[in-house]
Amino acid sequence: MRLHFYYIISILLIISCSSMKDKEMLSSGIDFDRVDTTVRPQDDFYRHVNGKWLKEFDLPEDKSRYGTFTILRENAREDVRKIIEEAADKNSSKGSDNQKIGDLYHSYMDTASLEQIGVKNLQKEMTKISEIKDMSDLSEYMAYADIITTAPFGIYVYIDSKNPTEHVTYLSQSGLGLPNRGYYMDDDEKSKNIRKEYVTHVGKMFQLYGMKNSKDLAKTVMNIETRLAKFHWKKEKNRDPVATYNLSSMSELTSMIPGLDWGRWLNATDMAEIDKIIIRQPDYIQNINNIIMETSISDWKTYYRWALINRFASLLSSDFDKQNFHFYRTVLSGVKKMEPRWKRGVGVVSGAMGEIIGKVYVDKHFDQKAKDRMIELVENLRKAYKNGIEELEWMSDSTKVQAQYKLKKFRPKIGFPNKWKDYSQLSINSDNLVNNIRNSILDRTRKNREKLGKPIDKEEWGMTPQTVNAYYSPLLNETRQYARSQDKWFKKEKIDLFVDLTNLERIDVHKYICDIYSVI
Repeated sequence: MRLHFYYIISILLIISCSSMKDKEMLSSGIDFDRVDTTVRPQDDFYRHVNGKWLKEFDLPEDKSRYGTFTILRENAREDVRKIIEEAADKNSSKGSDNQKIGDLYHSYMDTASLEQIGVKNLQKEMTKISEIKDMSDLSEYMAYADIITTAPFGIYVYIDSKNPTEHVTYLSQSGLGLPNRGYYMDDDEKSKNIRKEYVTHVGKMFQLYGMKNSKDLAKTVMNIETRLAKFHWKKEKNRDPVATYNLSSMSELTSMIPGLDWGRWLNATDMAEIDKIIIRQPDYIQNINNIIMETSISDWKTYYRWALINRFASLLSSDFDKQNFHFYRTVLSGVKKMEPRWKRGVGVVSGAMGEIIGKVYVDKHFDQKAKDRMIELVENLRKAYKNGIEELEWMSDSTKVQAQYKLKKFRPKIGFPNKWKDYSQLSINSDNLVNNIRNSILDRTRKNREKLGKPIDKEEWGMTPQTVNAYYSPLLNETRQYARSQDKWFKKEKIDLFVDLTNLERIDVHKYICDIYSVI
């Protein structure tokens, strides 16, 4: 608490001094239109500040939640839509950024062609599943499915949490069609109803694809997923950084599921070799050995056919898209209406080529002055915390040294990256949406796999400039604050700096504050 006290006092002093230099009166920047004056702030501050809005606002039918960030995201999507449509209108050469953006958007928006194509663009992938004959074939496909759809376990390359100067391969539980273990295991009426709806949904999808005995196939999928879910770790345990760090060798991993053809599995992972691997849930891997070996090849093929349909359902004809929306958005989240197709198309293109769009977005919607203002706020916070840490009576001197070192090394990333991602190897065409997304998945996977054995790229950003969000990375000791997150507050230079500061803390710095506390 005293750290927050010093933090506030120091910031007020810094702001007061800077404000005295500025003779022009600033607006407060605080919106009083939502305040409910019939509620006293000391009785219920939340209702006092937001009461009027809560009474008057109707949640849009295409939303499950709504807030200030929703507005910012909607504005960002409008801006990104213009960028995409401008790119689509240009007669660009094959392989250019504009060609890729325009053709991917067109392949999503051309609903007439999607209705005619139906499921034809999935047939090549379905053939791969049909060709599985034995456990050796299944082992290879399991690694491929981890990349394209899902599998009982998956791998990825990331920073070693105990040695943040190196990349390492992680292996984690996976393979479920419902969000997490609780949806399969919880015994309340809501969970039971969701499970019932899920089986119905899977059956309808198989039926739409033209498969016979769709209800029986759906039960097969549910049986496999339920058996996997039984050994999945609960979400609370998955947040434990100690329990989920289990450094192992490939020989130790292969001994957990000895029946797999690990040679063919490794070849299909798109990785040259794996020397060491962090197994996040080791007992899960050990326990699913029997599930993998006891389940028939025929049932595994049914499971992977469902995984394929499920992954690409929203990219197929409208009957698949609507059924997919009904379960995953209406049943699970209560959303009544699909968003306009252009909004979903913007999401598809941004997900595949976010930083291509980001370069144009920054040129149009972000300026250096806004970035400089944000940097000023962050540095003021750093000064305040430096003073606050030194004044803490309960902290030992040795801990203060560590906290100050971490504070000094803290790196804020503001607005946009210094180096943009390369999409030159990504192939996009205007007439095959499924293949476009498959190519995007493979391109993203290749970039991830290539990190193994290479130095940590501290200039890489995990989100695009147009993404309305921010986060703190404990392993890199850095925050990432994005261009659109600052649009309303940090680009209005006539707003009082203290109001900017409170918005900054709410969006981003609270993440850093929590991590500072974890150190001290």
